[in-house]
Amino acid sequence: MESPEILAKCFNVTAPDLDCPALKPPPGVMALDPNPASIAPALEHVAITCLVLVTFAISIRLFTRLRIMKLFALEDAMMILAAISFVVYIALTFESIAFGLGKHQWDLTVEETRNCMVRVYAAQIAYCFSIFTAKIGVLLQVKHIFTGKKSTFVYWASWAVIVMVVCAYTASLFIWIFPCM
Repeated sequence: MESPEILAKCFNVTAPDLDCPALKPPPGVMALDPNPASIAPALEHVAITCLVLVTFAISIRLFTRLRIMKLFALEDAMMILAAISFVVYIALTFESIAFGLGKHQWDLTVEETRNCMVRVYAAQIAYCFSIFTAKIGVLLQVKHIFTGKKSTFVYWASWAVIVMVVCAYTASLFIWIFPCM
């Protein structure tokens, strides 16, 4: 489709059809380029690297806690939940890449952008849950290491920070899940 045709059909109307570009291209740039530039390969490499690092770290943690120390605590469960939700986040990110994540918006149709954004939105919810559980796991570990059973300032400060993180991320999750209600 030529640029003047795209401008007439898609950008000077109240409701463009789903095959139109999702955004008006800058001057001199062709919309819906058949070979568009994309940062998707870099996204994939970063995602795979992070997934390998998380898998390695969780494996070491579980081996140490279960085989050597023969101990499993709440912080370990939180870290496992964080790793599982991180895997979900990575899977949704790869699915988003398949729908056009990493390309310029003028190289995607309205329908492709809508499909991509649904998956990106779900990935953000999984990411929020992953970071929430990871932070709680780390804070519980810090509390466990530095306080023991004593009711010191560090003990109460640890619990105060844990409560603040729970409140902040619960509110954040509700905002992500129910944005327009």
